[in-house]
Amino acid sequence: MERSNVSPIYLLSKYRNMLMGIAIFEVMLGHVVSWLEISYPNAILGFVIARMYYTVHTPGFLLLSGLGLYYSFSKNNDVSSFYLRRMQRMWLPFMIIAAVFYAVILLKEGAFNIVSYLGLVTALGYWFGDTNMWYIALSIILYAIFPVAYKWMKINWKLHTIIIVVFTLLLGYLLNTFVPSYFEKVFLAIPKIPMFFVGVYIGYLIKENVKVNLPRMGILCLIVSIFFFGLSRINHFFMYYSDLALFPTTIWIVAYLYSKLENFKIIQCLIKIWSWFGKYTLELYVLHLLIARIINPGNNFYLISLVIILSLLLCVPVQRVTISLSKLIIKKL
Repeated sequence: MERSNVSPIYLLSKYRNMLMGIAIFEVMLGHVVSWLEISYPNAILGFVIARMYYTVHTPGFLLLSGLGLYYSFSKNNDVSSFYLRRMQRMWLPFMIIAAVFYAVILLKEGAFNIVSYLGLVTALGYWFGDTNMWYIALSIILYAIFPVAYKWMKINWKLHTIIIVVFTLLLGYLLNTFVPSYFEKVFLAIPKIPMFFVGVYIGYLIKENVKVNLPRMGILCLIVSIFFFGLSRINHFFMYYSDLALFPTTIWIVAYLYSKLENFKIIQCLIKIWSWFGKYTLELYVLHLLIARIINPGNNFYLISLVIILSLLLCVPVQRVTISLSKLIIKKL
């Protein structure tokens, strides 16, 4: 049922699953382009083409995750139940997949070490430079602090969202300035943290039906992006945030376009496809990276295609198995 008299920002909630599907598709496409070592005649053309498959991507994962967690926690704020649900839906399924694949990978590479193995299986090894599963590692930290962050942000949603975004930006800047060698290990995760809390704030705006001036918000995102772009001429670190500032706008534009075109059959078909991808974001994200590490496709088109095909074929049965095992483990706790 359509909601009436709501802000258009509600589209981010309405199409959340579809947007998650677009995000994982863009991530996988981005990896394929990287593996194939595709290059462009000039930097401007490369930027334009890359932006076409970088509209939701991993920043969208974090924004939409924050939005979803707001909805979930505002309905049931029992902290123990919250943690158990997060373990059942994300961490345990990941660990089950990782336990099998990393055992094969490390044995194949002749480099099995129990400490490294546990770091890889829990994804916490990312913080020590042992794994590229940055999204899982960051999600674990964000989920852990979310109940406290939620209660603090609830005191003054707008002000405290701004404070926490500025704090996380400052954290990234300090790490990059004073421990650059460590920042190089975690640069995929740290700069993207603000997107999660922006998503939490957007969840609040949608659920409480707070009216939002979208043109003003879009202009603000553009101004912030330009501001950080200017700073990036002095310190390249700020380029992370120049790019990041555009994502709330581009994600909403994607949702808006699909909402306006959804009466066309081809768009209905695409929505179904993206929504299917959205059901298996965790599995697709983890499987295509781990299968690629086993196969080691290099820039071979056929081997890269095999990685993607296997990921698509395995994501459904893998989810069924991991969810069943996760529920069984939770019941035993």
